[in-house]
Amino acid sequence: MLWNAARRLWLIVLVSNGAACQSADLSSSTWANPLVSVDPFIGTGGMGFNQGQTFVGPTVPFGMVKPGPDSTGYLRLGRGMVSWAHTSGYWHADNKIEGFSQLHFSGTGIEDYGNFLLMPTDGMDAGKTEEEGYAQEFSHEQESASPGHYGVTLLDTGIRVDLSASAHASHHRYIFPSTVARPTVLIDVSHGIGDYPALDGGVTVDRAAGTVEGWMQSGGRFTRRECAFPVYFSAKFSANVSGHGVWQHSGLHEGEAAIDGPGIGAWVEFLQPGEVQVRIGVSYVDIEQARLNRQEIDDKPLAATILDAEQAWMEYLGAIEVRGGSGRQQRIFYTALYHSLLMPTLMTEGGRYVGLDRNVHAADFSYYSDMSMWDTYRTVHPLISLLYPDRATEFAKTLLAMRAQHGKMVRWPLAVNETGTMLGTPAAIILADTALRDVDDFDVDGALAAALEDANSLTDVSSRPPGCVEHGYCPEDEVSRGTSWTLELGWADFAIANLADRLGDMAIADDFRQRARAYENHWDAETGFLRGVNTDGTWSQSAFSPENQSDDYAEGNAWQYLWAVPFDVTGLAALFGGREVLLDRLTGFFEISRATPTPMVDVVTLPDTYYWHGNEPDIHAPFLFALAGEPGLGGEWVDWVRETRYDDAPIGLAGNDDAGTLSAWYVFASLGFYPLAGSELFLLCPPIWDEAIVHLPASDLRVVAQREKASDRALHRASFNGRELDNPWISHAELAAGGELVLEMRAKSRGWSVDPYPALSP
Repeated sequence: MLWNAARRLWLIVLVSNGAACQSADLSSSTWANPLVSVDPFIGTGGMGFNQGQTFVGPTVPFGMVKPGPDSTGYLRLGRGMVSWAHTSGYWHADNKIEGFSQLHFSGTGIEDYGNFLLMPTDGMDAGKTEEEGYAQEFSHEQESASPGHYGVTLLDTGIRVDLSASAHASHHRYIFPSTVARPTVLIDVSHGIGDYPALDGGVTVDRAAGTVEGWMQSGGRFTRRECAFPVYFSAKFSANVSGHGVWQHSGLHEGEAAIDGPGIGAWVEFLQPGEVQVRIGVSYVDIEQARLNRQEIDDKPLAATILDAEQAWMEYLGAIEVRGGSGRQQRIFYTALYHSLLMPTLMTEGGRYVGLDRNVHAADFSYYSDMSMWDTYRTVHPLISLLYPDRATEFAKTLLAMRAQHGKMVRWPLAVNETGTMLGTPAAIILADTALRDVDDFDVDGALAAALEDANSLTDVSSRPPGCVEHGYCPEDEVSRGTSWTLELGWADFAIANLADRLGDMAIADDFRQRARAYENHWDAETGFLRGVNTDGTWSQSAFSPENQSDDYAEGNAWQYLWAVPFDVTGLAALFGGREVLLDRLTGFFEISRATPTPMVDVVTLPDTYYWHGNEPDIHAPFLFALAGEPGLGGEWVDWVRETRYDDAPIGLAGNDDAGTLSAWYVFASLGFYPLAGSELFLLCPPIWDEAIVHLPASDLRVVAQREKASDRALHRASFNGRELDNPWISHAELAAGGELVLEMRAKSRGWSVDPYPALSP
């Protein structure tokens, strides 16, 4: 990030004065303060399919270590009954905290991680070897969270807990009140999210050194037993240890210093109440590296760790300044930007990382993992390419390294594993999208070669099902969820075509543009939907209902996947019978979506029947109006989604944030431009802000909204650097170079009268 000296000084003074710990409802006429505006509790609530499952604890941008509370207690249900609600450790509906573990996801819906749980308590007994025994009640009134800090008072004991983090280390502070007779900290080495405890482990207490160190064999819902992996930790306590012990299952071994196996933990006691700080290094390499990682914070007080984390966040959040909107919208916006930067997860430690081949590699770049790419290719990666191109470069290099280690394109790498979860080849889209957005300081030719090998091979080097490659589309009798597979591969083929075009290979570009039209094999003219089709051409579902989810689709129905062709709106319009028919059906889709309440069973939210913003396949649908040449019709629906699917409350997201995917959607939609993934384009829409300044590496981009009335939300006209735009889209290169984008709104658009974007034209 390029900052001038004055701006750096302003950031340091702002953080030093504690502005990040204050709360404010900013005036719409002022520039929003990023740190004040972030509320990590947004997205931590909900029930059923409206759970954001966002991470509430402290970390740094893309940090490896994410310490935070793992909560429990809602309706007194067992941990396994509500484990899906706790995939990021914490659920706002709970009234108890089990403890504070060091590794978490954000918004993924996956029960994994939750490693090395610490819990301050009063004394140790056999009951405290299990979560139910050491959990304590808490109240939201005595809880706080901001970028770089989480704090809570445990009601059972009155112990105050404050957390912060660096890239590789957690910083805990416990203040034991005088009412605590035996100040104790226990470490559950076998703890995991949901019903996935460690498969094996070991722990050693060094009383004289004041350290507890160990490892666990971690295996959650995605990694499972066969793909479990070791993680290591080194914890050092600031106070002298007066007593200690270890346990296995419910058996206590007081005074013993080491134990191995599953179901293990350790505890340390202190002579008197007061403050105890714990600094914990975590590593995927070994315990020695965990000790080295701990040195990031070894000599720091907690306040210094918090300040360093806040400054790291200001470097990233300060990339965008906004003025206008309401305080609520500013909180949603900066929290969305914050959530967009929690994943992928840094894996490089001291210039080394553990790859997907489980070997330790040296690297001259930062290597990452935890990439939920079926989700993030749509919004997160284009956002990173625009705002933080150095990080986008590292993500691209990571994907190529993973491909070399794993032998084929990855879809959902988790820690040191490729889980193979979800569908399509999103890595090809991300690599192409990154290069097309002029972030090309990686092996772009190698990326294209890898994508081509993946697309053309019937062997194990391809991530595509053989039936899809052989038939040119994905027949349902050979490929489960075949319609979704065809559409996802079509998007990848569109991206590959654009990358080949950029590199000058027109034959490959033309070939893959044709391949991207494979979705036409699924078109049913009688029903007007894309359906599952068998190898013999028959429909896979004899009783077809577009409102019902079926095996033809992945996490959606025919209504939602009808719009999953943003890469060829021209071709889709032709199937419909013309552009006007497409626009009518798209408008009707949103009208029925607005008129149809979200399904509920008691207090549990179910998936939406029509537009479903809580999942990925149709989140781009409001921007199809722009691709169809009528952005004036889309502004109403972009605004509807922003206002009804986002809030500044724990129930603030319409579904799993999926590593920042829904959050990055809001960032773009509120600024006034949205990415067409796999291309160089941004699609224009009405912004929220009166003015936004995006600090880009080359220069600043200023986005200005002009309205006759506050209620105007139809995009009437757009200009860039004084040049009126003929089309409702703009290239990444233009925006990245900086300048002024003026978006003019009216109650009704003038009518752009342009043809749909001819994405698949040679």
